[in-house]
Amino acid sequence: PSFIPSAAKIMKTWVNWLSVIVLTVPLILPFLEAGYPKTHDGSWAVIRLSEMHRELKDGQFPPRWSGYLNHGYGYPLFLFTYPFPYYAAEFLHVLGFSFVNAIKIIFMISIFASGAGMFFLTRRWWGNGGGLISAIMYIYVPYRIVNLYVRGSLGESLASAFFPFLVLLFERIFYERSQMSLVLLPIVFAGFLMTHNAMSVLFLPFMLAWMGFRFASEKKVKKRFFPTVLSFGIGLAMSAFFWLPALIEKKYIVLSVNPLTDKNDYFILISQLLSSTWHFNLIPPLPIGIIQLVWVVIGTLCLFMFSGDIKLKKQVLMLCVLTLVSIFFLFRQSLIFWQLPLLKEIDFPWRMLAVSMFWLTAASGSVFKLKAVAPIVIIGLVVVVLFNLRFIKTQPNRVTSDSYYATNDATTTSADELMPIWAVQKPKNRPTQKIEFSSINSRALNIVDRSNLLTFSVANTEKAFPVQATVNTLFFPGWKLFVNGVEKHISIAPATGLISFPVGMGESRVELKFADTTIRLFSKLLSLIGTVGLFILCGYTLRKSFQY
Repeated sequence: PSFIPSAAKIMKTWVNWLSVIVLTVPLILPFLEAGYPKTHDGSWAVIRLSEMHRELKDGQFPPRWSGYLNHGYGYPLFLFTYPFPYYAAEFLHVLGFSFVNAIKIIFMISIFASGAGMFFLTRRWWGNGGGLISAIMYIYVPYRIVNLYVRGSLGESLASAFFPFLVLLFERIFYERSQMSLVLLPIVFAGFLMTHNAMSVLFLPFMLAWMGFRFASEKKVKKRFFPTVLSFGIGLAMSAFFWLPALIEKKYIVLSVNPLTDKNDYFILISQLLSSTWHFNLIPPLPIGIIQLVWVVIGTLCLFMFSGDIKLKKQVLMLCVLTLVSIFFLFRQSLIFWQLPLLKEIDFPWRMLAVSMFWLTAASGSVFKLKAVAPIVIIGLVVVVLFNLRFIKTQPNRVTSDSYYATNDATTTSADELMPIWAVQKPKNRPTQKIEFSSINSRALNIVDRSNLLTFSVANTEKAFPVQATVNTLFFPGWKLFVNGVEKHISIAPATGLISFPVGMGESRVELKFADTTIRLFSKLLSLIGTVGLFILCGYTLRKSFQY
C-alpha cells in the first residue's frame, strides 16, 4: 500500500530528529548543575536580567535607562544592548524561575534550537541523514562550546540558533510560497535583530548573498521577490524601536569616540584556527573545528568527483564560497573591510567564526547524497561527538542567590563604553544623597526614586545667591525637568555629566522624567506599523488558506 513508504519516511524523520535531541544532552547537562558557571560574561547576563526586571516594574517599556546600575548614577544600557534574550528570560522569571535559572534556560534553548533549526533546514537539501549530519556538526562546533562555557555569551549563543531558521523560512517562501513562513519570517527576523547587534551585522550580508544566489538560479523571480522583501521589511519595521535609536543616538556615548578594542590585536592566526587546545583565558580558544573542516573538504571533493547532479554541485560550491569568505574576515588581511560602516563598530573580528561555522556545517550534510558513504557517515558522526565532548567542561559554579546579582553596582560592560561622552569623571561609589544643593539652607523632601522618574519637594530658604541643585543621575537625551508643572532647562554638570538646575526661593515640586526623544517616538511608530502589517499579513494568509 502507498501509505507504507510514507509511514517509513515519517519514522525515519522522527528517528533522526530524536537523535538530534538526544545529542544535545551532553551540552545541556552542565546547566542543570546547581549554581551558575563562571565565564567571562555570564554573570553580566544575570545582572542585566535583574536590571531589566526593575525597569519593567517601573513602567519602562521598552526598557532604556538603567537607573540602578553604574553605582546608582544610571546609564542607557538597553538603549544599545540587545534586549530580546532578556525579554525571553524575563518571561521565564515571571513564570517563577529565578534570574539565574532563567538565563540558564535561555542558554539551553539556544543549544536545542540550533540543532533543530539546522536539521529542518538541511534535511530539505540533503535528506534526513544529511540533516542529521549538519545538525550534529553544528551543535558540536567548538566555537559554540566556547560561547557557552568560556565566554558565557548569551546573545551570540542565541543568535546562532536564528541562522538556520532565517534561511529555512526564506527557502520555504521562495520555493513553496509558504503562507505560514511568510508570517513567521518577520517575527523570527525581528527577534534576530534584537538578539545580538554584532551577529546581525555579520550574518546579514551573507544571508543576502545566499538569497541572491537563489534568485539568480531560478526563473520567475518576480513572483518570489515581493513576498520575500515584504516579509523581511515587516520584521525590520517591528524591531525598529530598538535598532533605530541605537544607530542614531550612538553619537552620545563613549563607544562612538573611542573604539572598544584595537582590531589588530584580535585577528586569528592559522595556528589558533587549527588548534585543539582548551583554556579559559581572556582571549578564548578559537578553533574552527578540525573534524568539521576535514569532513567538508573530503566530502565536497567526493561529491564533485562522483555526483553528476550539477544543481547540487552549485549549491555546495556556494556554501563553500560563503564559508571561505567569512573565514577570510578572521585574518589581518581583511582589516580594510573592518573599517566599513557598522563593521568598524565590532570589537572582535573573531566573532565571524559563528557565521563561518554555520555555512561550513550546513555544507557538511551534502556528503549523504552519495548513498554509498552512509556507513562511513555514521562512523564520522561518532568521531565528531567523541572528539568534541572533551571540550564540554566548565570552571567551578558560583552558587549564590538572585540578590547577589540584583545588587551589582557596575555597568555590565567591559570598558564603560555606553557612558555618555560628557561624563568624563566616572562614578566609583554610590552617592550618599540622591540630590545635593550648593547651599546648606536647601533640602529635598518626599523623594520618590525610580529608574525613569524622580520626584521630590525642595525647601529653599537661601536668599543671598541662587542655589544649584545637582541630581546624582547622569544626563542623557530624554531626561526632562518640570518645576511646579513647568518644563525647565537642564544643565549638564561639568566633568561629571550629572543633571543640574537652579532652585528658586521657597518650596518647589520637582519632577524628572526619562521620556522618549523624537527618534525613539518615530522608531516606536515604525514598530507599530510593522506589527499592524504583520496582523494584516496574518489575516490575508488565513483568508487565503480558507479559500482552499
